[in-house]
Amino acid sequence: MKTVARTKSSLQKLLFRVTALVISRLRRKDIREVLERLETLPRQRAYAEVGGVLLALFLLALLAASFGIWGLFAYFAAIVIFFR
Repeated sequence: MKTVARTKSSLQKLLFRVTALVISRLRRKDIREVLERLETLPRQRAYAEVGGVLLALFLLALLAASFGIWGLFAYFAAIVIFFR
């Protein structure tokens, strides 16, 4: 049971960091400020933001995949350039 709790905690931290990175790049804020704001939000609101960001990234990947291999290449290139 400790392994499940540890894995859940590390997954939550990872998803919070990914969401904070996306939001900080879009709003041009410091990632630490965004991460701190996410951690202080009520859990339900924070999970909604994380889910929304991940859903948006997934839908953009599906849109890119509809253009074939070149669309996916452009998607991954944009992700690397935008989030490096």
